[in-house]
Amino acid sequence: MSSSASETKSVTIKSGPGGRITLQGGGQTSNFGMFEFYDYFEATFMDLDITNGNTDGDGAAFEVSGYAQLTLIDVTLSGHSAGGDGGAIFLSTYNAAGLVLTSCSFTDITTAGSGGGALYASACKIYS
Repeated sequence: MSSSASETKSVTIKSGPGGRITLQGGGQTSNFGMFEFYDYFEATFMDLDITNGNTDGDGAAFEVSGYAQLTLIDVTLSGHSAGGDGGAIFLSTYNAAGLVLTSCSFTDITTAGSGGGALYASACKIYS
């Protein structure tokens, strides 16, 4: 998803009153990241389990670039595997991506790349 600086787009995905939701990738049978945000897009994920992303590229769960902002609140990331950098989250060197992590956990994350087992960040802003 993308937008221009004058027209920032946003999305919030969260569990409802019925209980915690799991967003599950395709595991070893897939070869694509689960979410990609760029160009001034703001994405917030709350009270979720995000599992089993797999990609030959960077960031099996999230790839963020181009002034995009990713906020994760009470999110568990597990079972992700990337052939590039950032097993679960990749923050690109393309302009300044932003990341906010609050009460999050990372388990069983692997990467074959040279940077960031669970999280790779370069030329970005990280808030906690």
